[in-house]
Amino acid sequence: MPGSLGQDSAVPKIVVRLTADEIAVLCNCINETLDTLDDGELDARVGIDRQHARALLGRLSEKRADARRLNGA
Repeated sequence: MPGSLGQDSAVPKIVVRLTADEIAVLCNCINETLDTLDDGELDARVGIDRQHARALLGRLSEKRADARRLNGA
């Protein structure tokens, strides 16, 4: 179910290794999508509601900040 987005322990997980710059690209894409699409379009075209998209963006942003701290940036 799209609403769980990795928050449900019953949902299978995968590991993807990304650089801080690659995470930034994903964050920018999510931001642009949130800015461009209304709630109905977001769900229909992306398959997720605004609340879950923002939650994913927050988690990615945290990971990017962690990576930058580890690299001394």
